[in-house]
Amino acid sequence: GAGLLWRQRAAGFLRRELILERERNALSGRLAAITQHANDMILLADLTGRIVEANDRALTTYGHTLEELRQLPPGALLPLENRADLAGQHRAAAAPAGAVFETVHHRKDGTNLPVEVSSRSIEIAGRRFVLGICRDISDRKRYERRLQQLIEVIQKLAMARDLAAVMTAVRSAARHLTGADGATLVLRDGDQCFYADEDYALYLHHLEELCSKCRCEENVSPISLLVVLLEA
Repeated sequence: GAGLLWRQRAAGFLRRELILERERNALSGRLAAITQHANDMILLADLTGRIVEANDRALTTYGHTLEELRQLPPGALLPLENRADLAGQHRAAAAPAGAVFETVHHRKDGTNLPVEVSSRSIEIAGRRFVLGICRDISDRKRYERRLQQLIEVIQKLAMARDLAAVMTAVRSAARHLTGADGATLVLRDGDQCFYADEDYALYLHHLEELCSKCRCEENVSPISLLVVLLEA
């Protein structure tokens, strides 16, 4: 009787463990599918910094096969000048909240990629690893550069004291912000148009008259300054 009862309990325990193991495997499979097809690059590295796993997006972005990534020395995805940061990044990832930072990664074709990395230390089968989720921030960096250029142009225009300085600032902005080959300035006052390059003297004379009106009259018709972008 006692032996039979023990065997029944043991069998029940094994059945429950088997069910739990199947559930864990199913959950692990679902998580693997999610990370494998994520839009961000996902890298799993050991505590030395050597990559042990990577998702499809990482392979496509960096241009390496999984085996090539595994064979890279620690920190090989970082440009040479940034590799000294690897140890500090791993220490930050070991914090309870993990770490989020921006850095630059190096592709197989030699080009660099600005990324935002969200990393943390995790445990798998009793071993510690660093999980890094890397987001391509190329578009954000381009936007930030253009915004800074726009701010610089506004500052130059605010300090411009003559037409030549205005034209220089506008033409530089046209090339850098829009990709245009050049720009010409047109002053329009009602039906009159003055092209800054061809009608420079007439343009200045009109500005003098306009300034006189502004000093003498409260109501002056608005004028428009048009910037025409040129392409070769």
